[in-house]
Amino acid sequence: MTRKGRVAVAVVAILLTVLAASLTFPEYGEICEQPQDAQQGNYSRQDKCATYDVTRYALFKTLSWLQANDSAVAAFATVWIAVFTIVLAVATIRLWNSTADLARFSEEQSMLTRETMIATTKMAHATEWAAKIAGGANKLAVENAERREQELKILQRAYVWVDLGNIRSLTDEDGFVPRIIIRNAGNLPARNVSWVFGEPYTAPDGRWKPSKRPSTPPEDVGITLAPGAEMTHGGPPLSIPGDLSPVANYLYIWGYVKYHDGFDDGRITEFCHRYNLNMFMPDTTRMGRNAFPKKARRVHRHYNNAT
Repeated sequence: MTRKGRVAVAVVAILLTVLAASLTFPEYGEICEQPQDAQQGNYSRQDKCATYDVTRYALFKTLSWLQANDSAVAAFATVWIAVFTIVLAVATIRLWNSTADLARFSEEQSMLTRETMIATTKMAHATEWAAKIAGGANKLAVENAERREQELKILQRAYVWVDLGNIRSLTDEDGFVPRIIIRNAGNLPARNVSWVFGEPYTAPDGRWKPSKRPSTPPEDVGITLAPGAEMTHGGPPLSIPGDLSPVANYLYIWGYVKYHDGFDDGRITEFCHRYNLNMFMPDTTRMGRNAFPKKARRVHRHYNNAT
């Protein structure tokens, strides 16, 4: 700021001060001149005293003083301007520091927010992987439990198979009855054991096999067969050779057994036994003898299936 500018600022400040003072004190004042013979009492106060406007008088005196002391006024203004400049500089520096601190805080806050987002994302991924691992572990545990249960069923269930019996003559009438031996080779009792014989079949060769199971359902006799136990049962009576084809060489006794294996119901074991009619031994004594020697009978290679 130039010297004239500083002076102008100071003048304005002083004038404002004078104006404030004039508004505070009385509006008018009085000045009296006392002559030398004032003690004698022969003078009039009205003739020797003058009334003046305080505001105008103060302004006049102020302007006169400013005109006479413009250098001092300029120095005073310079001092105050310097003080104001220093205060403004300090405030500016503090404001700049505060702005820098705010910017640094904002940057740190942004960095913290980014790190929080990254950590949250990683946590979400970790949670997802943990859920997948837990799901896989649960699935594996379920599969292992199911496999162990299946293995337990396989190892401990009842297994029924039908062994070769024979065909024996009847003791009270003419004819013969085929017999089968039902065995339980498993570790649990076979319950609700029942069986069905198909219609005896004869063929000229040994290649015949049943095309389907007998249509007659098994009777629910409620028999239980303990592990390692066996039982023999006979089928429908037949007449040999009266019921057989004259050109037949082989007789087939077939059917199936149904039972509960200790875990599941509806287990089926199919059987088919073949007899060589050329080795048939008639029995006219009705003693219940076997009608075929051991070498004439065998388990057929077809239809002997189990579930």
